[in-house]
Amino acid sequence: MSRVTQLDALEILDSRGRPTLAVIIGLDDRVLETVSVPSGASIGRAEAKELRDQNKRYRGLGTRRAVANVCGPIAAALLDRDFTDQDSFDRTLIELDATPDKSHFGANAILATSLAFARATAQLGRVELFEYFANLRRKPLDVSGQILGKTIRIAEQLLESKSADIVEWLVAIFAGDLRQSLFDSSL
Repeated sequence: MSRVTQLDALEILDSRGRPTLAVIIGLDDRVLETVSVPSGASIGRAEAKELRDQNKRYRGLGTRRAVANVCGPIAAALLDRDFTDQDSFDRTLIELDATPDKSHFGANAILATSLAFARATAQLGRVELFEYFANLRRKPLDVSGQILGKTIRIAEQLLESKSADIVEWLVAIFAGDLRQSLFDSSL
């Protein structure tokens, strides 16, 4: 179990000079980790929504509202709570936001907070972050079929004339035959 003892955030600039946020998390009064997330470039209908300030600063791309969400309601809900694993932490964040596209607190705030917890938990367990995630993946996943189904539906909606090709291509990728599907695909 890991107890969240500190949670803070600040607005920073990413490598392209675009505003994003960094989250600082403390666990068990022993570990302090900082994580920043890049600003997203995708704006599709099915995308999780970054929370931007929409004012004159940085042409509306500032992240002070997302930072305020981490320091305010998210911190209030997470501080001094014990979490048994990454899943329970992430479920808490998702339930707090309570929107399908993460628009209440902002996907940028939620992702940075989740990743900071993952990094701090990995440090507590004295494993590298990639090992921590690999250990999470060893648990059975029951959502892979749902993800494939949603991906196929989106692809069919976007490119109706090539939907059969897209479905074949996605199935090949999902099955692990990425190399063959990229060379054989007519997309």
